[in-house]
Amino acid sequence: MGSLTRNPGFVADVRARIDHLGLRDRMILAGPMTDMNPSYAHADLLVLPSHGEAYGMVITEALARGVPMPEAVA
Repeated sequence: MGSLTRNPGFVADVRARIDHLGLRDRMILAGPMTDMNPSYAHADLLVLPSHGEAYGMVITEALARGVPMPEAVA
């Protein structure tokens, strides 16, 4: 997700959506991370909530490790 402090309103909206869907106990908003390998190894799904990605390296890395991703939703 990136920074949890740069755009607090966006983070609050994402947290509200997670709560609304009843997923609080199943999702972690970890903030910036430098070593994703342990996370990919334990991930069931990758969700990248962002306004835009010029080239989403995290998506490429997850795909290379077989981590599924849902289709983008507006």
